[in-house]
Amino acid sequence: MAGAIHWFAGHPAEPLNGVCGQRLADDPGYSVSTGTGACLGELRLRIEEIDEHLLTLFVPRAAEVDQDKDSGLASLARILTETINVHTAATFALEKHP
Repeated sequence: MAGAIHWFAGHPAEPLNGVCGQRLADDPGYSVSTGTGACLGELRLRIEEIDEHLLTLFVPRAAEVDQDKDSGLASLARILTETINVHTAATFALEKHP
């Protein structure tokens, strides 16, 4: 049995003996395939859920950033969302298919 998370997706999906996690198109969420498939919909973090408190852990003066001129905070929110979702998918896979 093999496992891969955050791997480039192919189409159509091939049958596998293991677990595979892939990012959904234009969405930092993940689906996890275990041969029959499982979706992490309720576990996925959406970018709207990244709040100022979390961003200030990385950028303490985030409130001072002019977001009309600097898109750095939006980029950070996207990266955090994807990273957290990769971690969630990997943890889910390890719990369900050690």
